[in-house]
Amino acid sequence: MGEELIDRTRDMFRLSDKREDTYIAGISMGGYGALLNGLRYHEVFSKVAAFSPATNPYTLMEYPERGGFGSNEFANMFGSKDEFENSEWNINRSYSKANKSDIPELFIGCGDRDIAVDSQVKEFRSVLDASKVPLQLLWNSRESRL
Repeated sequence: MGEELIDRTRDMFRLSDKREDTYIAGISMGGYGALLNGLRYHEVFSKVAAFSPATNPYTLMEYPERGGFGSNEFANMFGSKDEFENSEWNINRSYSKANKSDIPELFIGCGDRDIAVDSQVKEFRSVLDASKVPLQLLWNSRESRL
């Protein structure tokens, strides 16, 4: 992702090869991928934007009514919940243990009407706050709507 895809797009298009010009973004599980790969390939990406990101896929499995997933949807990718919790796939863990200078600038947009991931984003924000990782968060709540 952080190597082959970037190299191919830079070959196909006239894109800068500078880190400060290279961003990654995604929505939902793509937001998870952007956060994961932004940290994993921090020497390539200077900024990460994640919109309603699934920051803890196991939450979707535990509460299928929130995201429409059954209990085995992610088990093939991540293993058991215990395996996931202690793995590099757990972005809460990865960001809390990362060298702060390695973390790209983060922007997350979400809202409390996104019942599939709003609690995950709040949990991720708490992890980032406790680890003193800067974050730009755009949060849309029901109270702010007319």
